[in-house]
Amino acid sequence: MLRGGSSFTLVTREGELGGRELEGRVGSRMEELRRNGLRRGSLCPLLSTANVEGVLDLLACWRLEAVPAPINPLLPAREMEAARTHLGAVPENSGQDPGPSRWPGGPPVAMVRTSGTSGIPRYLSLSRRNVTASVKAGSERLGLTSSDTWLASLSPAHVGGLMVVARAWLLGCRLAVTGSSAAPSVSEIGRALDGDPGPVTHLSLVPTQLSRLLDLSGGDPPSALRLVLVGGARTPGALVDRCIERGWPIALTYGMTETTSQAATATPEEVRRKPGAVGRPIAGVEIAISPGGEILVKGDVLAARTDAGGWFRTGDLGRLDEDGDLWITGRRSDRIISGGATIEAGDVENVLAEHPAVAEACVIGLPDELWGDKVCACVVPVEGEFDLAELDEWTRTRLAPSHRPRLWHLRASLPLNAGGKVDRSVLAREMRPG
Repeated sequence: MLRGGSSFTLVTREGELGGRELEGRVGSRMEELRRNGLRRGSLCPLLSTANVEGVLDLLACWRLEAVPAPINPLLPAREMEAARTHLGAVPENSGQDPGPSRWPGGPPVAMVRTSGTSGIPRYLSLSRRNVTASVKAGSERLGLTSSDTWLASLSPAHVGGLMVVARAWLLGCRLAVTGSSAAPSVSEIGRALDGDPGPVTHLSLVPTQLSRLLDLSGGDPPSALRLVLVGGARTPGALVDRCIERGWPIALTYGMTETTSQAATATPEEVRRKPGAVGRPIAGVEIAISPGGEILVKGDVLAARTDAGGWFRTGDLGRLDEDGDLWITGRRSDRIISGGATIEAGDVENVLAEHPAVAEACVIGLPDELWGDKVCACVVPVEGEFDLAELDEWTRTRLAPSHRPRLWHLRASLPLNAGGKVDRSVLAREMRPG
């Protein structure tokens, strides 16, 4: 059982839910699950929400030692069906007896969907060992305590959102929830930071959410806010600079579903001292860089298969500096080979984001008969007039000829997948000729 702290409290617009009242609500939900056939080790696919009901579903599963498999209700119908098929899903909130051999090490805390954009969902089991190791090490790095109030700002169907709930539960924190059916919108997050439903001290965001939250807030962070944990994708340097200039207490983290959310984390103080680095490995985690530049991870947080030496190949590219801090340089699958030159999409995106008229940018490679791949950029302009020819000329003095975009695409916003990350496959379809 994933045992929670006795002081854990849900903060809602209707008031606080904790102590015996919370125990009663969780107990009632457990009885509902039992009536639907769930017991210890049963797999429980459920539509996951970041509101009170969604949190109660998770707590009831953990108390029962059933295995929640959260599914994001915002998934397209085809992906929703693929997710249920992959899980061997049964009707919502009903149980499936896995047999005693399915979980030889004991029931996992959850089955969580990986965040790739291939359209083929994969689910990984996160063990109690994975989750407790992640919470313990992350809390030590960031100085988290039971006095914190986290906002349920991400969908629990993704590892970052699930770990917000698990972290608050294990530490006995307060967890503020909105009425959102899946995950709160940026405007709902903004209202929560203004004290609705209550003062928030900690939240976890992906970079796109953070960028839009800064646009919405337009100023200094709320006085109660002590930490914004930022991960899920590489954070552009220009966004880090904006946060530092405005005094937002961001902590950059690197991790993924396979590492139970965190593998390396830089505290707000470390971010200010070394902007862009995602910090040293958290306790119990080792990080190495392969000869090809790929990030390798080892440790108790790993929920994925490893090589004979215990290393997991992340598919991400990075480097370790002389202090042992990790820098993310790109994603191996985002690497573009054009005219024999190797181009990291993230490097080009960072340069484009420095232009004052660019709000967001995403760079992809598309097949080209002459170049092999050509560099293509999708740009979201800031409000007002936008001169694409001027931006193209501006890149001449900032990017090598091989790195300059050969095709430009304008959009009002970047397309996001259900995990809040930029969906590069959508851009590729839009920008591909014909």
